Amino acid sequence: MLSPPYELVWVLETACGFGKAEILAVLDPIVRTRQFEAADKDTMWHALGEYRRGKTDFSDCHLGRADERDGASQTLAFDKALKGSPRFRVLSA
Repeated sequence: MLSPPYELVWVLETACGFGKAEILAVLDPIVRTRQFEAADKDTMWHALGEYRRGKTDFSDCHLGRADERDGASQTLAFDKALKGSPRFRVLSA
């Protein structure tokens, strides 16, 4: 089981030096393949699409989508890069 997907992305970025295009090339077939199990493939699929289209990193996309799935209207964050995202409310420190 692939759990959690953002751990894989972190390893690809930090240990392997992968950029966004390379990460998408790895994650896309994983999400499409039945042999890989994920706790919630729908959330992962939506997060992947958001990551593909936007500037937010994958872990934030996945966290925002998972919180939304679980009923949150917004996720609170301190990351100023998330300002303007409908899934996040950025707090000032």
